[in-house]
Amino acid sequence: MCARSVRSRPFALAGLVLALVLGRPLAAPAAPKGQIVLLKSELGPIRSDGDLQKQMKKLKVSQPTREGDGWDMQFVAFLKQPAWADTVNLVVYAGKDAKEYVNVYDIATKKGTSTVQARLRMFDSDGLKSGKAYTLRVARKEGGKEIVYAQTIVTLP
Repeated sequence: MCARSVRSRPFALAGLVLALVLGRPLAAPAAPKGQIVLLKSELGPIRSDGDLQKQMKKLKVSQPTREGDGWDMQFVAFLKQPAWADTVNLVVYAGKDAKEYVNVYDIATKKGTSTVQARLRMFDSDGLKSGKAYTLRVARKEGGKEIVYAQTIVTLP
């Protein structure tokens, strides 16, 4: 599935998103609701909360990987509430205060999901810069209001 950057120029690649919805509800201690966790690679099958914690400890990273003119970002988002939509967005804001909008990427998902895992490729041409901090939110607009399901702050290498 492809992510669509709203601000990207037609010739720029917006990014590749492989959205995987984890089918099993996760207990609160293992699944930090409302958080996005960056990963080195995709999580494998989850058999228990302990298995989830073990995989996250092994795969968790603090920054996406810089590759050429962009960044590869693998993440899992533990939503505050189920997303009752076929698509959610990864919304990127400049800084830690999330006041200046930078870009948005669509992520296909299943209605009612509470956990989203995705891989995304973001580029300099998407308005991002190395060394800058960004607030990332998994969210969607409903009635003109942003509903935030999960968020984190990252600094791009």
